Amino acid sequence: MTDEAFAEELIRRLNALLQDNEVVADAIERLASTIVRVCDPNKILADHPTIQVSHKGMYTSVGLIGLLNGLSGVRPDGWGYVSAQFGNGELVGFRKTVRPGDK
Repeated sequence: MTDEAFAEELIRRLNALLQDNEVVADAIERLASTIVRVCDPNKILADHPTIQVSHKGMYTSVGLIGLLNGLSGVRPDGWGYVSAQFGNGELVGFRKTVRPGDK
């Protein structure tokens, strides 16, 4: 299975979980909205080849989407395959990452 195909299956399953019930959807939304900041002076996490993070100074921040992209790999342009969609401040679903110029 390719990274892209794995990401598509992961997205399908995540969206199915969101439809499961309110408690599950609330838990997933909270996880998707949480960012963890860790001390990473040697950039061990920041330099991971697939986990999507933000790094400033001695600290690296990562969230659920960054970890999911760590599982599913990265696109040729270096971006992760998995994105979260929010509307009115609430998680409405997951989808493949779309960037300007994507077909």
